[in-house]
Amino acid sequence: MGGMRSALVLAAVLGLAGCTAQEPPRSSIETPSGPCATTREQPPEGSKEQRLQADLDGDGRTDEVVSWLREGERVVQAWLATGENAEPQQLFEGMLLDAADVDGDGRDEAFVERNASSLTLLVLDGCSLAQATLGELPFEVLRADGPLLCRGAGVVEQLRRPRNPPEAAQGQLVTRRFRVAGGAVTDLGQSIAQSDVRIADLETADAPVICP
Repeated sequence: MGGMRSALVLAAVLGLAGCTAQEPPRSSIETPSGPCATTREQPPEGSKEQRLQADLDGDGRTDEVVSWLREGERVVQAWLATGENAEPQQLFEGMLLDAADVDGDGRDEAFVERNASSLTLLVLDGCSLAQATLGELPFEVLRADGPLLCRGAGVVEQLRRPRNPPEAAQGQLVTRRFRVAGGAVTDLGQSIAQSDVRIADLETADAPVICP
């Protein structure tokens, strides 16, 4: 009887050892390899996590921009479809808004609220998400100046009603245009012109970014 009990115990131990040996080491799951081998930071519970889908690296697969609150500011990290991840050190205060391939290079840029009053663009630069620049300064536009529209060929346009009543009565808008090329933005200046966007639609628009 004692010999049978010992055999059963030995069989159970060997079976457990066999199951354990088939599981991959925990480190191989959590630590990616490759040039962007940063481990994904999992947003803690209650951190008001946000996610935005985009093809950040241009490989035709869907990546994710993930953000969460850390000590009152938002941390954002790129989770790439390759299993690699960008460094989660870009801080901002607002929401993830939209993603689009603005400049036609096959890689999406992410529109985010820099703070309560301004918008900016984040681009994947190597293994980091970086804010687009206008000259030597970070690129930002004021939300109060109106929504951003993607016009194609790298052009982003911001429209607002003119302050001059006769121009406003004629349905004209102030147009300020920017050209996006990777992480660099060029200010193309502003003009007053007839627009295909109606003033009434502009005033009631609740989307700060309008891209296809």
